[in-house]
Amino acid sequence: MSVARRILCPTDFSPSSDRALHHALAWSRHAGAELHVLHVVVESDDAGEAPAYAGVLDARAALEGLIARSGAGEEACRAVARAPSVARSIVDHALEAGIDLVVMGTHGRRGFRAPAIGHQTAAVVRAAPCPVLAVPAGPGPAVASPPKRILVPLDFGPRALPALRYAQKIAHSTGGSLLLLHVIEEAIVPDVCYPLGRSIFLREPEARRRSREGLERLFWLAEGPDVPFDVRVVDGRAATEIARIAAETAADAVVMPTHSFAASDRLVLGTTTDKVVRLAPCPVLAHCEPRARSGESWPSESAARSHAAVG
Repeated sequence: MSVARRILCPTDFSPSSDRALHHALAWSRHAGAELHVLHVVVESDDAGEAPAYAGVLDARAALEGLIARSGAGEEACRAVARAPSVARSIVDHALEAGIDLVVMGTHGRRGFRAPAIGHQTAAVVRAAPCPVLAVPAGPGPAVASPPKRILVPLDFGPRALPALRYAQKIAHSTGGSLLLLHVIEEAIVPDVCYPLGRSIFLREPEARRRSREGLERLFWLAEGPDVPFDVRVVDGRAATEIARIAAETAADAVVMPTHSFAASDRLVLGTTTDKVVRLAPCPVLAHCEPRARSGESWPSESAARSHAAVG
């Protein structure tokens, strides 16, 4: 069961995007998908760093060299675009080429390094017409492989089932398994409000039991492929606990839903998803239902950077 027919990997020739290309190539070969590699030559830059290449010809030569070094050879469709907005150009290419999955690094030449997710990646996650796999910076295996140990954090919201169904398809295609996770978040309330002790109000065994039952029920309601799965319920801050469990279980990937993409929410990427992309030691697949972009206004590059800087 294929989860993607066409995969897009944008590159700015940074180490982060090179690592993402290894993952994109592994996914495309496993799924038998068409791989697209895109570089955007920026017409104007106000991010504080010079673009990788100012000319299209130089960018095309560099792209050919990158594809040759990656081992993609004739497998990859390559493209160089000149545009004022990197993120918008990526999304436009995804729409025009019928892309099913975007794979990109979390930090690049134009992105903020730390502690925020790169603003280009954040903007693409918010606006892409398909799921986005965000590959973290840092050392990784020389040869990437599709994930087998998949962590699926769920909050029982309306986007939980589509994300879970997508994770089921991935696990089925790789012979992998799922760990469904729900985090019972502690209320941010002063201790003075709990004269009899916080333990009476928080971490109730009944809440844990119902959450575990809810996760099991969601698995069957998703009606995806029947794959091995387990459930876990923990207390704490959602993003921190998701990243901790991902590291503890040596997860190959985290699959989780994004929040609303309505015009009013364009600059409000689900804060938990945003934080998990920053903190997780493995790639994070932000899932959204495939859709065509409507006539909503596009967030400006400066607004996206501002959100990334304070996110």
